[in-house]
Amino acid sequence: MARAAGLEAVRGAGLPRLQPGPGGPTAHSSRSGQGTPATPPPALLVTLDVLSDILLNSRFDNKEVEREREVVNEEINMNLDIPQQRVNILIDELLWPEQPLGREVTGYKETVSSITREQLLDYVARRYMPNNTVLSIAGNIHHEEALAQINPMFDKWSAGNLMTGYITNEKQTEARLRIEHKDIEQAHLCLAVHGFSRSHPQRFTIDLLNTVLGGGMSSRLFMEIRERKGLAYDIHSYT
Repeated sequence: MARAAGLEAVRGAGLPRLQPGPGGPTAHSSRSGQGTPATPPPALLVTLDVLSDILLNSRFDNKEVEREREVVNEEINMNLDIPQQRVNILIDELLWPEQPLGREVTGYKETVSSITREQLLDYVARRYMPNNTVLSIAGNIHHEEALAQINPMFDKWSAGNLMTGYITNEKQTEARLRIEHKDIEQAHLCLAVHGFSRSHPQRFTIDLLNTVLGGGMSSRLFMEIRERKGLAYDIHSYT
């Protein structure tokens, strides 16, 4: 939250340096990490410069934190209002109850409204370290060239003691069900089972099977359930 606020090297008119190409200053978060969008090779150096500045020099200005707090709370409201989003949140809470993996990435109003700047800084200090970070670059660039650009930008970034990770508890002895009523014309259903972990050697096989089964409009589920039988407006699967 508010990581782009208070940069040392890029201020005000500096951020538009990213805009002429297809890249941009937008990022995304997920349960497994954070990511930034693609950028054309000629803009890689300035993109890395901005990325390193955000990572190492963000100040988390109080005004920016409050502004971002409002943005995140609106995203939470949006997820509550969109049934497709809400039902996916509920299934995750059922799969991994009372543990981080089952919590919504955007957060909850209670925590987002109460979190402080000091708590954000503490979390960044304990999590954002070089010994807990992977920087991957794919595209029209050579390995040696990338290292020559990256190393000077991050050479003052010091490793530290990491927070203890969370061990996922997948134990389940009976079926779990949650129903949430909403006065709309559609019913949204999620069915989930525990499968392979991200580190399992056959996870890529499951990814391929998922694509065939429900990965798009040409998948078997979509063609059979929607196109041929007309039983649902949308159906898909994911891992």
